[in-house]
Amino acid sequence: MNATNSISGLISGLDTAALVDSLIQYDRRPAYVLEARKAREELRLAAYDALEAAMANLKNSLTGLRRPSDFRTMRATVTGPTIMNATAGQNASPGTYNLSVEQLAQSHQVVSLGYSSEDVVLGTGTVTLSLAGTEEVSVELSDGANTLRDLTDAINAAGSDITATLVNTGSDSNPWQLILSGAETGEDQIITIDSTLTGGSGLALGTVGPVVIGAQTGTSTVTSGGHYTGNSDANYSFTVATGGVLGADDIIIDWTNDQGQSGQVVLDSSYTGEPVEVFGSMTLAFGAGDLVSGDNWTVGSVASTIQTAQDSIVKFGTSDPITVSNSQNTLTELVTGVTINLLSADPGTNVTIKVEQDTSAVTGKIENFVNEYNNLIQFFNDQFSYDPDSENAGLLLGDRSAMTVDNDIRYALMKSMQNLGTEFSSLSQIGIGTSVTDTLNTDGKLAIDSETLTAALRDDLDGVISLLGSTGSALDNDINFLNAGSHTSANSGVNGYGVHVTTAASHGSYAGGSFAEPSMGSPLTLGPTNDNLKLNIDSVESDTIAVANGNYTSGTQLAQAIQDAIDADEELSNVHVIVSWVDDGGGNGHIEMTSKSYGESSKVEVMNIGSSIYGDIGLDSGASTDGVDVEGFFMVNGEVEEASGSGRILTGNQENGATDSLSVEVTITAAELASQGEDQGTVSIWSGITDSLYKTMDNFLDEVTGTIELRQTAMRDTIDDFDDQIKAIDSRLEIRRKRYTAEFQRMEQLISEMQSNSNSFNSMLASLPTISSSSSSSSG
Repeated sequence: MNATNSISGLISGLDTAALVDSLIQYDRRPAYVLEARKAREELRLAAYDALEAAMANLKNSLTGLRRPSDFRTMRATVTGPTIMNATAGQNASPGTYNLSVEQLAQSHQVVSLGYSSEDVVLGTGTVTLSLAGTEEVSVELSDGANTLRDLTDAINAAGSDITATLVNTGSDSNPWQLILSGAETGEDQIITIDSTLTGGSGLALGTVGPVVIGAQTGTSTVTSGGHYTGNSDANYSFTVATGGVLGADDIIIDWTNDQGQSGQVVLDSSYTGEPVEVFGSMTLAFGAGDLVSGDNWTVGSVASTIQTAQDSIVKFGTSDPITVSNSQNTLTELVTGVTINLLSADPGTNVTIKVEQDTSAVTGKIENFVNEYNNLIQFFNDQFSYDPDSENAGLLLGDRSAMTVDNDIRYALMKSMQNLGTEFSSLSQIGIGTSVTDTLNTDGKLAIDSETLTAALRDDLDGVISLLGSTGSALDNDINFLNAGSHTSANSGVNGYGVHVTTAASHGSYAGGSFAEPSMGSPLTLGPTNDNLKLNIDSVESDTIAVANGNYTSGTQLAQAIQDAIDADEELSNVHVIVSWVDDGGGNGHIEMTSKSYGESSKVEVMNIGSSIYGDIGLDSGASTDGVDVEGFFMVNGEVEEASGSGRILTGNQENGATDSLSVEVTITAAELASQGEDQGTVSIWSGITDSLYKTMDNFLDEVTGTIELRQTAMRDTIDDFDDQIKAIDSRLEIRRKRYTAEFQRMEQLISEMQSNSNSFNSMLASLPTISSSSSSSSG
């Protein structure tokens, strides 16, 4: 075929391409119908996506209105916000409390004497720092790196709780001074320093005076030394309480100072004459010989303190206040459930803290829920609308699934609740409804009567909780209802769900080996060589714990000292252990340490760090017992529904039909369980309005079986089916287009051939007259 013949209408003059397009467009009418139906379905799918989002917003707004704890929000207001502030937890005790801040807790700061330059050489040797007698850190100064600046940098690089700052006071002479600051507040957080520097200016802090003998019949020579970093200048008095020969006997020396502090210096039988720290880096050293009971002497000291280590002091009450001291400026145990932050001291100025139910917090949650509900109702109203004038209809008008969702949501919210044990049975009774303050929302939206709602929250919070949230109760005092999950079925107290306990939860503990109980006649002496231990409580490892030095004359006294030392450990601040003395009879007993937590994660382990205290109090021959989790199950209509235990919490498994995520606390002990048996009564569950609505929403929005997901999936499948049908039609029409085009091209070819033949015939005809004329001339 001639190439020119493929050009549309070149021969015939017809626009054959347009004719083909017209034919195809006509043949494609079924596809256009499918595309219109697809577009409609896509709009409906978009409407369902918007519905899903609005429902999710409503569900989220209900999250904080389902559990009793969601409603029990407390607040604390303070009349002196520049002196203190306070925050109240859910368990805060309501009331009005009067306090005055006499002083704030402070950390300790000491300053050196002045030096001419930051590059002055201090000497070589070791500087050892500690805070409150623990957390020692040693810094070595060597030739070429032993200036005042080098010491400052080395202390900060050590990463201890003591920081160093080098300041230039601008003084004409010796302007450079080293300031040491403790990280922790409290009167016992004293910085102590031990320096062995030689060959330079040395580290000059507070000074310790010489020993002044009052009375001494013993032969040992007593010398004083070290620095003095106590809070203020002080005079120390020493008296030998228990005498003996140095290096052969255990010797005890009592001390007091004119600041009201006291303590003991204990020299055990292995003492070899080394300096012994007394307080604030002051040391005493004792030469060979003996000390006799009653010998006494004094030592004067001048402090280098520029900021006193002190506790906070608060007076609690007005007419006859009590005085409360704390090492911190944050008080968490002064008022139950209230955290008080002390900001400034203003002695004698009364500050009032009022703790009360925070109705505004719950009201805000309810207002948010009402707003989201109204948004959803407006969406339904728009989607189900019809305008007879314009004949425009909402996309979901007549959609049965959407109408079912709408009806169920409205019913869950507006239904009357019965058997809740409260006078409230509907939202309108607490000021929430379609008719509020003489107005009626005919569109189904809610409004709030703030006065009625506030009164209900204030006067009957438990009733509001029962009406709205998920609540429960147990018949047995050993079972406490905690929580009903999203899929826990309410039983409204009818029959209830049986609680069966097969194993009671227990604490982890450590029981030391038996040893002779200390007594007045045979005290247990703890000193520098046998006062440290280390523990692991509930998988939290402690620092090295120092038990207070001294003579212990009873097992109970010893146990309390260990308890105090553990309680002071920072690493164990969030875990708790109880230390007790257990009488084994016959004058013997043992130390027992019990974690306050329950379950298999509850553990008490003694970590041996080589201190002789382990052997002295039986910790080297004891044994650990790990805690166990509670075990049991729920019984529903005679059928067992399995549960899992964690500590004392028993929770229904997810595959359960009625008790999925139902949680109860089981407080029964192993002994009580053995006596009572596994049947621990029943627990009843009530589902209030917001909790019931939440569960309704949760079912609708389930990602697998929910109405919304199923409807969206069906519409997506329909859209995909439309696409497949349209694609199939277009594939057939493409073949038809090629056939139409080929037929028109054939027509053009035939026309071309006809035109060619016509031209030839016309040429032949044109030549006939000429031939005829020539013949006539010849014959004439």
